[in-house]
Amino acid sequence: MFNNQIIAGSSGQGGSFYPYSIDQSLRFDGSSAYLNFTPSSSTTGTVTISAWVKRSKLGVTQYLFASGVVNARGSIGFNASDQLFFQGFNSSGANSVLTSSMLFRDVSAWYHIVIECDGVTTTSNFPTNTNVYVNGSTISMTHSTASSPSGGFRINDTQVKHIGALTPTASSYLSAYMAEVHWIDGTAVDASNFGETIGGVWVPKAYSGSSYGSAGYYLSFADSAAIGDDLSGNTNDWTANNLAAHDVVPDSPSGNNFATLNVNFPHVSMTFSEGNLKWSTTGNQKGAMGNFSIPIGTGQKYYFEYVQNGWGNTSGDDAYIGLNIDTVDIDATRGGYTTSYSYQANQGNKRIAGSETSYGTAWGTGDVIGIAVDRENNTINFAKNNTFHGTFAIPATGNLFAWIGSGGGSNNANGVFNFGQDSSFANTKSSGSSNATDDNGIGDFYYTPPSGFLALCTANLLEPTIGSNSAKQADDYFDIILYTAATSNGTYTHGNLSFRPDFSWIKNRNNAERHFLIDVVRGNTSVTDKFLVSSDTSAEGANGVSGTTFSVTDTGYEFVETSINSGELYFNNRTYVGWNWKAGGTAVSNTDGSITSSVSAAPDAGFAVGTFSGTGANATIGHGLSIAPEMIIVKSRTQSGTQWPVYHKYIASDAETDHLFLNGTDAAGDAATYWNDTAPTASVFSVGTAQNTNNSGEDLVFYAFHSVPGYSAVGSYVGNGSADGPFVFTGHRVKWLMVKNTNNAATSWWIMDTKRSTFNVMNDFLFPNLSNAESASTVLFADFLSNGFKIRNGTYGETNASGNTYIYLAFAEAPFKYANAR
Repeated sequence: MFNNQIIAGSSGQGGSFYPYSIDQSLRFDGSSAYLNFTPSSSTTGTVTISAWVKRSKLGVTQYLFASGVVNARGSIGFNASDQLFFQGFNSSGANSVLTSSMLFRDVSAWYHIVIECDGVTTTSNFPTNTNVYVNGSTISMTHSTASSPSGGFRINDTQVKHIGALTPTASSYLSAYMAEVHWIDGTAVDASNFGETIGGVWVPKAYSGSSYGSAGYYLSFADSAAIGDDLSGNTNDWTANNLAAHDVVPDSPSGNNFATLNVNFPHVSMTFSEGNLKWSTTGNQKGAMGNFSIPIGTGQKYYFEYVQNGWGNTSGDDAYIGLNIDTVDIDATRGGYTTSYSYQANQGNKRIAGSETSYGTAWGTGDVIGIAVDRENNTINFAKNNTFHGTFAIPATGNLFAWIGSGGGSNNANGVFNFGQDSSFANTKSSGSSNATDDNGIGDFYYTPPSGFLALCTANLLEPTIGSNSAKQADDYFDIILYTAATSNGTYTHGNLSFRPDFSWIKNRNNAERHFLIDVVRGNTSVTDKFLVSSDTSAEGANGVSGTTFSVTDTGYEFVETSINSGELYFNNRTYVGWNWKAGGTAVSNTDGSITSSVSAAPDAGFAVGTFSGTGANATIGHGLSIAPEMIIVKSRTQSGTQWPVYHKYIASDAETDHLFLNGTDAAGDAATYWNDTAPTASVFSVGTAQNTNNSGEDLVFYAFHSVPGYSAVGSYVGNGSADGPFVFTGHRVKWLMVKNTNNAATSWWIMDTKRSTFNVMNDFLFPNLSNAESASTVLFADFLSNGFKIRNGTYGETNASGNTYIYLAFAEAPFKYANAR
C-alpha cells in the first residue's frame, strides 16, 4: 500500500541509528478492527509476549490481547485510567486483575511492551514471577482486586484468541498502531531479546531466540494482502477482521514515527479515529492540532495532505486548513482560526492570523488539499487537487502545528489528514499518484510532494546537535543524582555522571531543608561555605554546612562528614537529589561587556555560569554563549538580603523590563532598572542600576540558558483552568522541568524530574523558593511526554490558573526525533 524504504544503516532518514528496521505497523481504528486465531494446542506454562504499540485514544478500556469468551478468559490491555492491566475470569466469572502504577498517556511515540510469564497454566492464578518491561525497564504490577481466584489468567489456553478486541462483539476495540508482535511459547525471556539501548534510547532489534514453541507466532504485518501471516515458521496465521491493506502503514518504531493529530491538546466535542488521522465533531467551531511542531532551519520543508469528508447539517458550514500556534484555543471561534495561517473552504480565501483575503478557489468534500510548509524561507503554499495557489508568509519563530478548524454552523463535520502514512485517507479515496513518496523515498502520498518537501515524520526531522545519534548526549550536559546520606562519619562518593559538574543544585527530599547551589566559577571543591540558597536572600558566606566538606568529582560528589547528625547537606540517612549541569570547566575572563566577567560556558548546550562585580551604573556583561540567553538568574554573592532576579524572554511582551524572583512567590515585576530595558544579545546581557543585579561594589553570579533543539527548551504556556490542561511542545522527551506563574503573586516555583518520578503521572514536587520537603501530590499534575509535557490539573495556581502565563525551563532525556513514548 505504501512505499517506505528505511534501510538499516542508510543515511539521511534516521536509518543509520537503528540496527534493525521495522518498516510498517498495523493501524487499529478503535471501531471494529481486530485479528483472531484459534490455536490447536495450549501454550505451555511459560509465555513471553512482545509488541510495539503507539496509542491513539485515551481514557477508555482497550484490549491488546485476549483469549476466550465471557467467562474463563484472559486479557491484556489498557483500562479507562490508562493503566496497563491483565485480567482473568475463571469458569464462575470471578476475576483477578493486575494493573500498572504507570499511566500510558503518550500518543506521539512508541511504547515497547514485553510480558514475561513463567508458570502460567489454564487453571492457575497470575504467576508471581511475571515481569513486565516498558521500553526495556521493568514496571510494577499490583493486584487491584480484593481476591485472586484460581483460573484467573487463561491467555494461554486453546480458546479463540483476539488482538485488538476482547471479543468480536465487544465495544472495547483497540485504537492504536501495533508493530512487531512476538508470542514465545515455552521460553521466558526478558526485553533484551527484542530491543537494546543505543544513545540512551530503547530501540528494536531482531528477536535473538531460536524457537517460538509450537503455539508461538510472529506477526510483522509486512504483507498488506495477508495481514495476519505468522512468520515464526509455525503457520499460526491470524484472520484479519475489518482490517485492509490501507491499515498497513509506514509508521514505525525504528525511526519513522509519523505525525498525527494530538489528543493531548485540550479540546472538547472532538473525536479522533483512524490512528488519529481522522477528526470529527458533533459541535460547531472546533479545532484539532498535530503533534509535530514543524522545524525551523535550512532545508526544513514539509508537505502533508487533507481531505474533508463531511460538512454537517446546518447552513454556514465552513472549514480552515493549515497551521496554527501552540497557544491557540482550539475550541474558540472556528477552532481558533484567528491565529491560523490557513486556506478557507467556502470562498477559497487565505487566512493570515487576523486578516482574511482572496487567495484561491473554494474547496469541499473529496478535494485533496496539499499543504507545503517551508520553514527555511518561512512560507506556506496550498494546493487544491495538485494545483498550487501561491506562497504567503508564516512566522519565522515559534511553534507551528498542522491544524484544522471547523467553523460557521458545522455539526458532524469530519476530515482526514495524511502526513505520509495513507494515500487512501482511511479508505475514503482510491490511490493517487502511484503511492507517491517524498525526495527521501519516504511516505505514501496521494500527490507527489513538491521537490524538496518531505513527509512529516521523525526520519525527516533535523538531526539534533545533542542527543541519541550525536557524539554529544543529553546526559553529557545535564543529569541527576539521587543519594542517601550515610549513617556514620566518613568520606562518601555519590553519582554516576558522565561529566564533572560545573553547576550543582542539591536539595534534601524528605525533610524541610534548604536548596544549596554551587558552581565551578565560585569554587566547588573542598567547600564548606560557598553555597548559595535559592529559597532565601542570604549572601554566599552565610550558608555553611556544619561538619560537611563538599567536592565535585569526575562523576558526581564527594562528602567528607565529621558530624553526621547535624547540617543540611549530608544528614544521617536522609535522601537527596542533585541536579547537575556541565558548562566549560575552569572559568575564563570575558571582556565582551562593559564589565569584565569570569565565565564557564558550554555554547553548544546553551548554558553558562559566570561572576562579575557590580558598578551601580547601566552596563553589559559577557555571558560566553553564541546565542542570546532566554533565561538569566542573578544573585549577589556578598550582600545579604538581596533577591534572586530572573530574566525570562517569555514573561511578557516587554520582558526586558520584567523580572521574577527565584526565592519568592511574586508575580512578574516591571522595572527597567533590572535589565536596563535591553534584550540580551549573542554576546552580552544588560543590567541596570537595581541593587539585585548591579549594586556598586558587590560580587554577583549569573546562570544563563537558551533553548537547544532536542535538548533544552525555554518557553511559556497559558493556563486554561481545566484538568484537560495545556499541552506544551518542547521538542524532546522531558527529564527536568521548572515552572513559575508570572501573574499570580502567591504561587511558588516548582521542579519535577524523572529520577524522582519515574513514570507518569509526575507529582513529586520541590519548590526552589521554599525549604519544604518533597511534596507527593494526590492530585494529578502533569505528564512528561516524548515531545513535551501535559498539565493535568485545573485547580492550582502553580500549574494551570485560567488565563495566567507560566514560564518554564526544561531539559531532555532524548530528542523527540528518537524518543520513545513515556
